[in-house]
Amino acid sequence: MRVTKHISPNLFVENNSVLFDPNLLGCAPEQIPALGAITLLSRKESWSQTLQDLAGVCGREAFELVKEILGQSFKAWLFVSDGPWQDGSPYIRHKKLWKNNPELIRSDPHATRSEEIEFSLGDQIRFAGFLEITEGLIDKAIETTRTHSCFAVICTRRQTVNTAGEIRQIFENAFPRINGIPQSNIDWMRLALYLCPKGDVLLRVNGKFDDIEAAVDLIGSPNVLSIASENHIL
Repeated sequence: MRVTKHISPNLFVENNSVLFDPNLLGCAPEQIPALGAITLLSRKESWSQTLQDLAGVCGREAFELVKEILGQSFKAWLFVSDGPWQDGSPYIRHKKLWKNNPELIRSDPHATRSEEIEFSLGDQIRFAGFLEITEGLIDKAIETTRTHSCFAVICTRRQTVNTAGEIRQIFENAFPRINGIPQSNIDWMRLALYLCPKGDVLLRVNGKFDDIEAAVDLIGSPNVLSIASENHIL
């Protein structure tokens, strides 16, 4: 399967990666941190190829690029969150997050897991947390991020990301409130604007239903991504 790479130096203007709308932020353009992306894209060459296959190939290459960008000392985390709000019953509170996602734990039972942080809205709740992406979890992390609109891959050199306080901050930025209610799908623009100025790289995976291609966007500050941009300047 062939993978093509697209360099997008500015995600707030027309580009080949993901277009963000700065008007939604309600502030002057010069106050918005710069965001760029490297997009890895693979297209079906036969009907036997699945979107999972395509995304997996792009994901593996994406992780190699992250090693170039952040160096060997970075850690990759899968941000895992419930999507819809759930009734705050004793059963749901018992299951929390990891018992509700057993396929992730089975992929690598030894991977580091964060505390399962509870968020409440009246009598409804959601949980969020981090799972370390080990070598054995890369394919599963890419696939679940493709199929779950409330998952994200975060690559970082920061040591404080896997904490209850940071999980709460990431949740608030990933799911901004509309009419007082946190969204169920990740707002990639706001999540990127929170994480990328810290030097983190965010991986967004695309490819749904009957698409003929899948892609992985590496989103980050342009000066960070430029390390892996070869002869292109972001």
